[in-house]
Amino acid sequence: FRPNVAARSLPRKTEIHNIGVITLTFVNYHSFAERLRGVQQGLIRLDEQYELMLYNVSSLDHFNSRISSIVQTHTAEGLLLVDLDLSDDQQEALELADIPFVGIGNLREKAWPCVGTDNVEGGYIATKHLLDYGHRRIMYVGDNFFDQYGFSTSQERYWGYERALKEHGLVVHDDEVQLGLHGYD
Repeated sequence: FRPNVAARSLPRKTEIHNIGVITLTFVNYHSFAERLRGVQQGLIRLDEQYELMLYNVSSLDHFNSRISSIVQTHTAEGLLLVDLDLSDDQQEALELADIPFVGIGNLREKAWPCVGTDNVEGGYIATKHLLDYGHRRIMYVGDNFFDQYGFSTSQERYWGYERALKEHGLVVHDDEVQLGLHGYD
């Protein structure tokens, strides 16, 4: 299905604004649901009619084609990117199409608007908390450091974990670090 651009321009009794949310297929991921709930609550407070359009992507190629489609069809008047990074070309295409966009999740310090967490500090605080309670053998369990989407969350948290241990004169032992594929189990 491709929306008819001419039909979208016909007058309506109530003007509806479409806000796109584009993300990897993480619908069972609790933090995704909470982020989406926050977006919905924010939109409800506004006087204008807004509808959320959810765009799932299953690969980086799918993400690239989805961005191109949104730019070409103008199906979204604004775009929220959850845990996905834009290339310079994608950023430029969205700007030229006059589609505002913002990233949320693990993105920080980008040349475009993003809201993200400091995973290094989070890993540090969590590990320091355990150290302050007297624990000395603390495991790190996380996702593989490198994946096809370029997520650096697990590695950044590990850096915080490692820093806290070093500050307490402790070293990381190989048997205290367990990495695996990202999942929900």
